[in-house]
Amino acid sequence: MAGDKDIIDAYEKDELEQLVGLLKQSSFDKLREWIDNHTAQAKSDEATQLLNAIFKGCSEDKNNLSCHAHAAYTHCLKLLSSDEIAKEVCEEVLAVLLLEVAQLSTGGIVDMSKLLIQMIRSGDTGNGYAIEVFPKLLSLIEQKPEVHLGAGQGSMVGYEYRKHVLNNLFSGKWSNKSVLQLIKVFRVISMNREELNFFLTKALKQLETMELKEIPGVIKQMLLIVEIGSHETLLRGIFNTLEKIQNAHSDGTNVENNEWSQMFRADSENETENPVTRIFGEVLEHLFNASRRDQAVGKSLVKILKIAKEAISEGSVTSLSIGLALCAAQMQAYQDSVLDVLKGIVFRCFAHEHKVAHSNWLKERLVTVPDLRRMFLTIIKSCEHGWQQTIPGIYHLGFTLMDAYAPRGGAFGKPLEEEPVREDSPQQACRDLGGRLVACMFREHQETRTEIIEQILNRVITKATTPIHHYIDVLKGVAKRYPETLLDCKDKLKEFLDHICLLSTTNADCVLQALLPLIKTNTELKNAVILVLRRALFTGQLTGRIIACNGFLLLLQNFKVKGYVSLSQTPGQSSMSIFSLASQSLGGERTSFPDQSNPGDDKNQSLCLEVLSSMRRCLSQQSEVRTILYQGLWNVIVRNAHLAGPIIEKLLGQFRLFYEDHDGIIPPVKINSCIKMVNGEPVMMEPLPLTMSALFLCLRKGQDCQKLGGLDDDDLIDEHLISSVRDIFQSLTNRLAKSEMDDFELDKSADFTPATSVGKKNLLTAGLVLGCYRAVIEYNLMQEQISEESADKILRLHSSYKKIHDAVCSGKKDSTKVLPVRFPASPEFVKLMANRLLVDVSPDNEVGLNVLRTDGDFVRFAMDAVLHTVTHAKDHGVVKSIGGLDKSCIREMCITVGRACLKKFMMSRNEPYDSAVCQYCLEIFRSTLQYIVVRKNKRLEEFLTSTSTTMTDDSTSTGVNVQDKHIRRFQRIVMTYLSEDTPLSAWKKKILTILISILETLSFVTCEQDNEEVSSQSATPYPHGISQVNEWVGKLCKERVIDDNAVTKSLVSLHLQLSVACGPSTGAHRTAQGSEGAVRDIATDIHLVTGDIDAGDEDSQMDGDKKTGSNYPIIDQGNVIFLVPLVISHIDAAVEETDWLLQRLRGQVSLLLAEEKFCRQQSCSETSEESKFHIKRKKIESAVCTRLGSLLLAYREHVKSGLPLGAPSESVFRGLTKIFNLLTNFTKYYAWIISQGVTKAPMPRFETLMKLMGTELTRYVYPFINHIESLQSSRTASAAKKRRRKEVKENATNAEKQKVLRETKSIPPLIYAIENLERFLMTLGKKCKINLLSGHKLPTSRDFRIRGAVLKEALARKDENAQETQDSSSDSDEGDPNASKRARADSPT
Repeated sequence: MAGDKDIIDAYEKDELEQLVGLLKQSSFDKLREWIDNHTAQAKSDEATQLLNAIFKGCSEDKNNLSCHAHAAYTHCLKLLSSDEIAKEVCEEVLAVLLLEVAQLSTGGIVDMSKLLIQMIRSGDTGNGYAIEVFPKLLSLIEQKPEVHLGAGQGSMVGYEYRKHVLNNLFSGKWSNKSVLQLIKVFRVISMNREELNFFLTKALKQLETMELKEIPGVIKQMLLIVEIGSHETLLRGIFNTLEKIQNAHSDGTNVENNEWSQMFRADSENETENPVTRIFGEVLEHLFNASRRDQAVGKSLVKILKIAKEAISEGSVTSLSIGLALCAAQMQAYQDSVLDVLKGIVFRCFAHEHKVAHSNWLKERLVTVPDLRRMFLTIIKSCEHGWQQTIPGIYHLGFTLMDAYAPRGGAFGKPLEEEPVREDSPQQACRDLGGRLVACMFREHQETRTEIIEQILNRVITKATTPIHHYIDVLKGVAKRYPETLLDCKDKLKEFLDHICLLSTTNADCVLQALLPLIKTNTELKNAVILVLRRALFTGQLTGRIIACNGFLLLLQNFKVKGYVSLSQTPGQSSMSIFSLASQSLGGERTSFPDQSNPGDDKNQSLCLEVLSSMRRCLSQQSEVRTILYQGLWNVIVRNAHLAGPIIEKLLGQFRLFYEDHDGIIPPVKINSCIKMVNGEPVMMEPLPLTMSALFLCLRKGQDCQKLGGLDDDDLIDEHLISSVRDIFQSLTNRLAKSEMDDFELDKSADFTPATSVGKKNLLTAGLVLGCYRAVIEYNLMQEQISEESADKILRLHSSYKKIHDAVCSGKKDSTKVLPVRFPASPEFVKLMANRLLVDVSPDNEVGLNVLRTDGDFVRFAMDAVLHTVTHAKDHGVVKSIGGLDKSCIREMCITVGRACLKKFMMSRNEPYDSAVCQYCLEIFRSTLQYIVVRKNKRLEEFLTSTSTTMTDDSTSTGVNVQDKHIRRFQRIVMTYLSEDTPLSAWKKKILTILISILETLSFVTCEQDNEEVSSQSATPYPHGISQVNEWVGKLCKERVIDDNAVTKSLVSLHLQLSVACGPSTGAHRTAQGSEGAVRDIATDIHLVTGDIDAGDEDSQMDGDKKTGSNYPIIDQGNVIFLVPLVISHIDAAVEETDWLLQRLRGQVSLLLAEEKFCRQQSCSETSEESKFHIKRKKIESAVCTRLGSLLLAYREHVKSGLPLGAPSESVFRGLTKIFNLLTNFTKYYAWIISQGVTKAPMPRFETLMKLMGTELTRYVYPFINHIESLQSSRTASAAKKRRRKEVKENATNAEKQKVLRETKSIPPLIYAIENLERFLMTLGKKCKINLLSGHKLPTSRDFRIRGAVLKEALARKDENAQETQDSSSDSDEGDPNASKRARADSPT
């Protein structure tokens, strides 16, 4: 009996015949036993020798020993799939098998492939050595000319059988244990594109069932195996698969968006690590490394993101795709493209949210978009758990968003003077997200803080004149929450402060306020700021001086002092002044302040007194600097009351320079000293009215702080100062009341035009004089008690003021004349005066206030001052007056004034003698409401609640919110005015316009709040309150005839806006037709009122009565000229909205096509989501057709109407161009989806829409154009006749031609839009074999059009002119005998 040693000896001695004989004597079981024994040993040499001997002997006698080779090979594969033999032995055995696989018969190779596939499916691959033979087997199979499949199964060509083996492998289920090993093996197998996609699809499916820890390794190997062209498929599959895995492992808790509410919140404790987050972090690292290794990965990522940007929807982007994009943004090759795409995705998402929030029509038809705020917050939290690669990309994206969507600057590159208002726009949302990303990165990751600080400071300096408040907000949060981090960049901050004078005044002020926490705590930084401000104060640039003044005022407000302070304590030129100490400190010397009992208070006191002493320089600089100083000193006293004494003392000294102390001198002020001639031009140097206002207002505020603090009289302000100021203003009151215009060197006949230096000086003088009068009136009105005597003084002052004002402002219709400079009233005075004049009923002031209230001119003067101040606050956020820079003071003023004005209006709204006051009160209330809505929206409920207390009515229900109470109250007032039997008076018409404007503001505030409640409660999308207002407004328009164009325009505009917000619906408290139905009805009434374009003069004379609309009687011939542009602008908004929806729909189809391509590569059938999308797509297309049909019908009524020249016809031409361009885009959309195989033909509604356009609109457009041109011709002819009579100059003819060109410049774009649409309709009709122009009548070219009527008229006119010429020549011939000779000489031969 042969043994294993004998076989090895025969092999070693190369005795092949003996070896063959020994193998023939051995059974299969013996071979298996010998192989097991030798492979079980630690040494691999004997096992290798045995296998080599067996395969060598079998190769010598293949006919008799092929079965032995098959059995040995099979057994070796099974051994390699087990974990029983050592790794070194497995490697040696595998090497032998790879060498000897070629000796297997074709049948053996087939059997080996089946065995390996079975191992892969069962998971019996062990360490994966067995399946490493698989590539060799496939290579041998492909080379075989014929492969027999078995008895009765036929045969196949080698390469076909190879495909059969791969299909068999891919179609079956793989064991998760074999996936990673199989991917490694397939790296050396050559596959075509189809086979590779099948393999990747199979591997991606296996990811969903694998353990989380195995996923990163599998993806890493898949990235190595992929070839060029398949990266997009692989990345899309990875993103989709991992998104499913993340959803499957989600615990159901969503990240709350309220974590974004504060930019810098307290550092939270480390959260529990989610295993999915860590695994995804490893996957992200593998993807990032692959993109750095192979640019095709990055390019495929950018392509996927671009498709997602065009078709932004939930699922189009995932947290992993965003994370990989943020990683790729670090590489120079992808940085710009990736950040641009991410920026576009963010903007599209926020634009989608904005559109949906303002249109219920879009809300019902658009798909949901990903919650990017939640997604980015998840990525930021994941940075601590394996996503560290995204950190630089996150704050780079944040800065990119803030840079790209920064607020607009002033006109012509000028900096804005006030802080920009927060907008309800996608750009504002992008800025907010960018700032929060940067803030969160700063908060969570210490390694980014230095880089972020440098980026912010660089941007603040480089964007000096543009609004940079979104950067400053981040800087402010850093300084407040992490001051120690900013102090680490102390040198950078000092360098930054050296360039602060390059900023605009508003930006510099905001930067100093942001750095204030550091300035207050760090002495070195404080000294640097002081020196920079002092240098700026002595610079020659006005901007630098204003920045220095603002900075010093900021220091005075925040370095509080205690105890009595006087200017006599100022260290002045002492060697230990604060500025010398600051210079020594910054120069490298460590100098400290002298030790005192309270070092903190003494340092602040020394600093404040030194600053006050240094600010004397401001009092000798330009008037702009002095204005800033006077406006800010009041705020200093509010926050640092113990500085009231020195401030008032300094103001009093400044005012005495321009004050006549002797009571007998009139006028009491030196107006000429306030004006200085510079280069021959008068310039105001001292804003004396502000000086006066600052003096008594600062004194008043200091006394108030003294009373509130319970201090003695001498603790804040010296009694001598109080009596001096009081005596001065009493003398000013008496002497100004006696002053005349001549005393100020003014005269009624003086020159007040700005064209000459004398006129400019007179204007400045008049402005200063009027301001002084207003300041003294303010002082007297703000006294604690107003007696009859003081009221008479006030009226005398106002009488003198009115004389000067009327003389200066007379004849101001000339455009070359301007009004004198006006100094706004202070908020404190406005608040007090409105209360006293309108609602004060205290007995102490009753007599004096009644005297003032009976003077109509004074009441109008006071109400005009209030309206001017409130309007300025609404437009700019602040008031350029004393106390007007304090936003809390402005807010209190608006609340108080709004409440008083509304109460006065409610009491006197039906009194004709108070009509002017009522109108003023309502305008003021509207301005205060708009200020609160725009700038203090969070205080809206407080404002409305405070003003609702003025409305006491039994019908007011307690269960209605405060907005609805106001809305219903104003509705009742409107109905009261409109229900009167007498015609509306002029003042009631104006009040109605204001009331409608207030209702509009309140309605949309209610709409926004209702929509928030709707989104949280998943209720109906149509808020009840706004629907009720819309029904009420629509009912007014349909039942009332209002003889006022402004009121009609306001009501119709409000009705259209509310119809858009409500949308088409049915049911109680809802509008039934929506905005399209309202537009169509209004257009029908306009057509009815204006008549057809071919209606003659006889028809208009027969119908002598005034025409009104049938649907909306409020429409008549008088207001058509105002309503047509309004309706067209509303249609244009609907057209733009529909066009935006079509663009989003096309993007959705693009994304679906990419996903369908991926599914086809996976051999997947159409999913339910795809079929649902196609159903929704058809619904959207149907809705677009329906909406466009309504708009086309509305335009049909307009083009059939006999509209006049001017704005109505021009707006119709522009609107028609837009809707024809939209129809062209719709046609292109259908041509594109047909070319992509999405559908075979447009939907029937599109065909109906095109037929409707041809039969109902296009056929009337050209007659409408002819109608407008005939009107222009008639007007030109009549103007020519007038010129012949009056011999008008040639300039009038040119002006007429230019007017015609302006009115007709919209016609060529309209004709081009129509012809372009017809061209694309022909192309689309040929593609789908449908005649889309069946209802169209192609027009004759307008260049060769001959109109018979016009031709006859021209010929008749020519005959008349010839006859007139002949008559005139015969008359001249009678007086001139040589005329016949000249005529014969001139006649042609």
